[in-house]
Amino acid sequence: MRRTKAEAAETREEIFRAGIRVFAEKGYAAGTLADVARAAGVTRGAIYWHFENKKAFLGEMVTRLTRAYDELLEIARNSGKEPAHAIELAVEQIILRFARDGEFRALQELMMITMVSQGDLLERDEQLRSPDETKAISVLADAIRRNQLHGGWSPLTALHSIEAVIMGVFMMIRDGKLDPTDEEIRQLAAFVRRGITPAAEHKGDRNA
Repeated sequence: MRRTKAEAAETREEIFRAGIRVFAEKGYAAGTLADVARAAGVTRGAIYWHFENKKAFLGEMVTRLTRAYDELLEIARNSGKEPAHAIELAVEQIILRFARDGEFRALQELMMITMVSQGDLLERDEQLRSPDETKAISVLADAIRRNQLHGGWSPLTALHSIEAVIMGVFMMIRDGKLDPTDEEIRQLAAFVRRGITPAAEHKGDRNA
């Protein structure tokens, strides 16, 4: 009896989640698709039907993270807020997602580790590049046009500065050094926005 598309999609999802567990435990380099098959309780043939090799699995990780970040950026872009405050909302939603969504957190943590061990592969392969930065750069460029960012900053410099703060928060949460409340996450996001904007933009801040 042929499997339905829904059943195939469910199997693929089970395999992907098992792969996240395996590679998180063993590392991307040491873990194998045979390990993933055992963890998922499926045959190796089933693994190769859905993921022809480890690179395909890594590509799926990048795709899912890209989709998640795109969704959060769209929320910020469609919020009706000024660009600088849309950036703040995006930062808040990203950190909140990492702190509260176990699946997103596991995927992000594994990608952080994999970027260290497989950085050359990720950089060389166009399909495995980090999540697309176009949307974030567009929001930051709009903020610069409206004089809402410090003078002399480029959108890319601003983006990398924001990413550095976010990654630092991720690592502190991962290591158990930080367990922020929703309000503390909001304040962290406001701190990031104030760090990239001129003092004139802080006038309406509750805690400026």
